[in-house]
Amino acid sequence: MTYPLDFSRQIDEAIHSLLAHAGGFFDALAVVIDTFAGGLETVTAWLTPWGLVILATGIGAWRIGKGFALFALLATLYIIYSGYSEHASITLALTLSSTFFSLLIGIPLGIWSARRARVGSVVRTLLDFMQTMPAFVYLIPATILFGLGRPPGIFATILFSMPPVVRLTDLGIRQVSAARLEAGIAFGCTPWQLLWKVQLPAAQPSIMAGVNQTIMMAMSMVIIASMVGAGGLGNDILSSIQQLDIGLGLQSGIVVVLMAILLDRLSASFAKMKKGFHLMAKPASFHCNLACDYCFYLPNGETVLHGQPPSRAMSEPVLRQFIKRYIESSPGNEVAFTWQGGEPTLAGLDFYRRAVALQKQYAGNKRITNSMQTNGVLINDEWARFLAEHHFLMGISVDGPQPLYDAYRKTQSGGSVFHKVVDAIGHLKRHGVAFNLLAVVNDVTAQYPLEIYRFLTQELGGQHLQFIPAVEPMPRAAQAARFGETIALEHGSAVAPWSVSGEAYGRFLITLFDEWVRRDVGRVFVQMFDNTLTAWTGNTPELCVMQPTCGAALVVEQNGDVYSCDHFVAPEHHLGNILRDAPDKLVASKQQRRFGNAKTPTSPTCQRCEYRFACQGGCPKHRLARDGKHRQNHLCSGYYAFFRHAAPYMTWMAQQLARRQPPAEIINVAPFIAAKQRERDQA
Repeated sequence: MTYPLDFSRQIDEAIHSLLAHAGGFFDALAVVIDTFAGGLETVTAWLTPWGLVILATGIGAWRIGKGFALFALLATLYIIYSGYSEHASITLALTLSSTFFSLLIGIPLGIWSARRARVGSVVRTLLDFMQTMPAFVYLIPATILFGLGRPPGIFATILFSMPPVVRLTDLGIRQVSAARLEAGIAFGCTPWQLLWKVQLPAAQPSIMAGVNQTIMMAMSMVIIASMVGAGGLGNDILSSIQQLDIGLGLQSGIVVVLMAILLDRLSASFAKMKKGFHLMAKPASFHCNLACDYCFYLPNGETVLHGQPPSRAMSEPVLRQFIKRYIESSPGNEVAFTWQGGEPTLAGLDFYRRAVALQKQYAGNKRITNSMQTNGVLINDEWARFLAEHHFLMGISVDGPQPLYDAYRKTQSGGSVFHKVVDAIGHLKRHGVAFNLLAVVNDVTAQYPLEIYRFLTQELGGQHLQFIPAVEPMPRAAQAARFGETIALEHGSAVAPWSVSGEAYGRFLITLFDEWVRRDVGRVFVQMFDNTLTAWTGNTPELCVMQPTCGAALVVEQNGDVYSCDHFVAPEHHLGNILRDAPDKLVASKQQRRFGNAKTPTSPTCQRCEYRFACQGGCPKHRLARDGKHRQNHLCSGYYAFFRHAAPYMTWMAQQLARRQPPAEIINVAPFIAAKQRERDQA
């Protein structure tokens, strides 16, 4: 009886036709596969069983710890003294050979799939098919094409084990945040530079997880491949089945399990990335050449330094240890140094010349970047030449046109430095120094969003902008005298008179957003808006206040003391000192983990909020309002109003990014979205 959908005969004919017309190709491919696998078998044999014991134990101790090193030692000794070391070496060579070819094909295929939507759709469908196909089925075409032996076993294993690395490479690249991509494009990256310098580094944890899964699937398949003569431990298991030898099957099975555990844990240890962190330096501590009314750092600076005699800059031993330890403990290939204050330029130009020299001394193969947040008063041509030579990214604090700038930013004698700051920006421009502009949104500046935005973008030429809300609690006098302002978060909800209200901050952001979304998307990059778009794409924003937890941005003071956060430099948030403590140990400490996890919002209002995914409760420093037994962000109403207003625009831009289209096209449709919003509000 024949069936209309039975196409097995056609598949057989196609395979035999392929073999007849391309037999030479498959013979050559078999030689390549067999030669490579044979070479690996030679290497494992050359190492001898005892060499593999030392290698597994040593890597286990280095990457995981003493406990796993002991397990690796006992496991490899069991394999030797149970008489399976030779077959285990063959199985290891087969697994590594198959994994190599799987990665050679799979990672480029995953990249192609992520960068081409149509290719991705086809590839993901094919992967679904491959991952649900029974493993034994792969042996049939492999045997027809290659005969018996190692080549068909490895070929079948490649087909079986490749899908995880393709899928996770594709997923990792597609999940790179919109903010990172926008930043790369803004700095002039070509598509290939964007791939190699932005997407692949960000996708590395996902890709490495794919590598781990591919190794484990290859390990399982090479055992099955013994049915076509691949050899190794699979032969012992196959023999135990044919002879019904329970003892042989159990013992060889234990060896397979031990090898699988060793390969899984060791490969996973290389896949694991240390938690990324950032260590900001305050070389001049709280010292500043201005006396801004809203400065949160100046009031508690003397307490932070524990009454130590004032110093112009961080000492040579502290600077050296800071740079050395930070580079050594930073994961990845890039280390970002940020210099802040107080006023960091008070440390002097020679201090930064020395810092750059130390960075070069300890950099090794890592790439070093420097950024500095400054009021700009001391920046002249000499400074600008140095900053340009060493590619510093500068952040200049400018609250707006002179009347708004002078409202709270003055010298101790009440004088204006506005024109010096504008001149500093001119110096940076002439020397080609990249810069961002930072404006503090206080009770005065919140009333003039368009004046500030247009001044920063049109008159000063700013393309990267930050708008930081000024919110400071009013501490009790005794608390302020002892700890400074940032410690009084649990005591009362009164804020300083220059603090911006939630409603005013919301109106400021909305007015700013409407100007930006109609004219400047893709040309001007506003930190708040870029991170909001990242949240709307389903990714985690890079701005710490918009993340579910925090604790990855520490600060090192002039004397080497390390604190949990720039806004929590207080005794109970002191973690250690850079002269004796490694930064990665401090960021992983229980104290810092508790600090970071405490950011997760717990108030009923936050739990119910439809925009929690974007806001995440904001900065804990701003949780000054009561919500029953919980604390609510002082700016909550402003955040809610902004997210509600921006939602349709963000949704449209997120859809553009999903289609690999530029979000800047929102400029053409923004008027229509605004019209629909007006209809909604009037209804």
